[in-house]
Amino acid sequence: MKYHSKQKAFGIVAGTLTGNRGAEAMVTTCMQEIHSKYPDAIVHVFTYYPEQDTKEAVPTNVFVHSCTPVQLVTNWFILSLLAKIFPFLKNQKCKNGLGILSFLELDAVLDVAGVSFIDGREKFLPFNVLTLFPFLLHKVPVFKMSQAIGPITSIPNRLFSSWVLPKLSYIFARGKKTLGFVQAFLKNHEKLRYAPDISFLLKADQQVAFEKRPEKIGIIPSSLVFKKRPDYAAKLATFIESVQKRGIEVEMIVHSWRAQTNHPRNNDIVVAKQVNQSLETPVQIVGEGLSAKEIKSRISTCKMVVTSRFHGMIAALSTQTPVLVIGWSHKYREVLQEFGFVDHAIDYKQMDVDQLVQKTLQIYGHSVDDNQQIQKCLPTIKQDVEKQFEIVFKQI
Repeated sequence: MKYHSKQKAFGIVAGTLTGNRGAEAMVTTCMQEIHSKYPDAIVHVFTYYPEQDTKEAVPTNVFVHSCTPVQLVTNWFILSLLAKIFPFLKNQKCKNGLGILSFLELDAVLDVAGVSFIDGREKFLPFNVLTLFPFLLHKVPVFKMSQAIGPITSIPNRLFSSWVLPKLSYIFARGKKTLGFVQAFLKNHEKLRYAPDISFLLKADQQVAFEKRPEKIGIIPSSLVFKKRPDYAAKLATFIESVQKRGIEVEMIVHSWRAQTNHPRNNDIVVAKQVNQSLETPVQIVGEGLSAKEIKSRISTCKMVVTSRFHGMIAALSTQTPVLVIGWSHKYREVLQEFGFVDHAIDYKQMDVDQLVQKTLQIYGHSVDDNQQIQKCLPTIKQDVEKQFEIVFKQI
């Protein structure tokens, strides 16, 4: 695929437009920033949900392609190897534009995996590698956009990381802990820096001023935490009842949803409905059918958010909404620490209803102060995110 000499072309990998609105937030932010710099740029989104994602509304010059596991193995891996041996193949057009040969002349590829190369998640290593393999093999600039990486100590993780990470044009660590993990693994740190999550820049459709928000707490549940802890929904229900008794309105906001299915994977609707079944007074469930931008707008109607979704936390902080996290990874505390809220996180394994209620009421009671603290920190956070894109655009 040939592009006009002045027209930039980008690829976005390891993200989707459906299934997980956190992933969509990162993909949409990339498109937003690319088109802000290069209005006529072509953007190719490579997704493992091609059938669903092609139905999403996307800006002009944005194209969606498949990178399912089957596609990665039978097409991307094999064809990129053949093109390395026989360079003339790179000039061949592939049917429906799904062949990787069509994309080996991109100006840059942005990897928006939320987490990658982490000990304990070795089953995802093939995907982490294969989504980047053709581009690294053919020296297309690849930028690992802000994400959690490491620790890198297991043999499989060290093996794959040692091939991929040194070949990247730049690595943006989504927290100081991640930065330390990568620094301990890589010898060359010149193309490594800390950068907050890119979706801090995602523009909400509209944002309600904090002083105009109703006395309401938003609860963002997670199907992933529910899978890790089966009593999670029951504990959330007990927690919500305790908050309701204090006269505070509660609503559940599903940040990851899948339409017309009861499949629990990346589908927080299933958890929210189960919570409501246990409540004497069910709460409103919102978010289904909404984009990441629209969900962000809805979060901005809350005085506080209790979330188990990482990008629910990012959406809350970027709309200056005080937040409490029930999480499972160091990635939450890394972000909260930048706002001085390192104690605003509870490990899901130690989830205790009384502690959750106490902590929520404490933060809710100081929501004005927390809102001001977020406003104070947010400009610097956003500047650090913008530097990430400045580095990308400067190098292509």
